[in-house]
Amino acid sequence: MGVRGLRLHVQTRGVAQDERHAVHTVARTPCTCEPVNPTMPRPRSFPVFQAASARRRLDAALDYLRQIPAHQPVTIVGASRGAADDLVRLLAIERGATFGLARYSLTQLAARAAAIRLGGRGIAPSTSLGTEAVAARAAFDAAGAGELAYFGRVSHTPGFSRALAQTLADLRVAGVAPISLTLAGEAGQDLGLLLDKAGEEFVQASSADRALLFAAAADSVRALTELCVPLLLLDVPLHAPAEEQFVRALVDVATAVAATVPAFDDRSVVRLRAAGGVITAIDGPATTSLDQLRGCLFSDQTPPAREDDGTVRFSSAPGEGREAVEVDRKSTRLNSSH
Repeated sequence: MGVRGLRLHVQTRGVAQDERHAVHTVARTPCTCEPVNPTMPRPRSFPVFQAASARRRLDAALDYLRQIPAHQPVTIVGASRGAADDLVRLLAIERGATFGLARYSLTQLAARAAAIRLGGRGIAPSTSLGTEAVAARAAFDAAGAGELAYFGRVSHTPGFSRALAQTLADLRVAGVAPISLTLAGEAGQDLGLLLDKAGEEFVQASSADRALLFAAAADSVRALTELCVPLLLLDVPLHAPAEEQFVRALVDVATAVAATVPAFDDRSVVRLRAAGGVITAIDGPATTSLDQLRGCLFSDQTPPAREDDGTVRFSSAPGEGREAVEVDRKSTRLNSSH
């Protein structure tokens, strides 16, 4: 089996970029998690606005923020830090100025929340390179001891450590126990062994991978006063139990909660519902070809036939650079025609 076949189909997000932007604080005030604004009750359930249209989801998020007083701090967690920043810029254009709108990606917020707990135990968050080094050491030791029946021949090939690191990270954040992999044949037995060895390596190195980071963050949320405020989850994908556990902890201490989720992100919908979310579909009727394309792009159902109204145009360009140029040209022509 080649290195390309090693990766299991457990999807998760990389953390390298978020780790570079993670903020680590050195002091916190103990928190009783009393609402900053006592008139805002704690949520038992919260709205989750679902739509295929990103514009509709952004409008729903802005409507939620408009209902919150301008002096009230808010925690905004986006699919990326840039997405949260873009939303706040739209609100700032309306208000002229904003105050207390803290923006994070989910991993950034987890790193911030877990910093004191991990630091107190002498544990440092691991980078993607550190995780790859742990995987390489685990594979080297197992191969040297002749313990790899399935991956032994490829364990020293270029790229194996990186592929193994991502696979082990996916398994750990999904909460998969090493023993459960032994039923998946020789490949599963090797992965179970490597997963167990990687866990030992992280302990010996006093390092926290993404799974341990989210677990520590979930345990630390109630100690952070700044999180006892309204919370907005902007298209945050929740594809692993560790992520769901952390979001549940955030929802428990927030004074108000709202979330948006793209249509057809079924895994995130299931986890948001488990955290108390009530799904509200906000897509309007498909009145144009573009509406129909947007609503059916990721659907497994065949859309009804309709006449093309010119709202969808297909083009092809050799490479992203030329594609960007063509998009700019068409935008310029469209603006000139108006």
